[in-house]
Amino acid sequence: MKMRLWEADYVAKKLSCLDINFGNLKRNNLNVIIEPNDRFAYVGTKTGDIIEVNIDRAIYSRCGPSRKLLGQGVNCIALLPNGDLLAGSGDGTIAKLGSNLQIKASC
Repeated sequence: MKMRLWEADYVAKKLSCLDINFGNLKRNNLNVIIEPNDRFAYVGTKTGDIIEVNIDRAIYSRCGPSRKLLGQGVNCIALLPNGDLLAGSGDGTIAKLGSNLQIKASC
């Protein structure tokens, strides 16, 4: 998986990019959502997990859910006001994930 973090310098009228380091993690990403404070981005993958990326350091923080992945990939992600994530998967499952990226509830 290859992702880039783009930074715009409006004064100098320049655009620069920085590759995000995922180590040996290989995934196909489907969607991305960024927190309002621009600290973390959450990436939904085709394998059914969600990857948390630290934007300040341009590295991935963690990956979840660890026990039961979402079937047929994570098609959409929404960030709730309390910090939890709402994820919809390809098999029709809707799951609420806590701040630790583990499933709290699903239907």
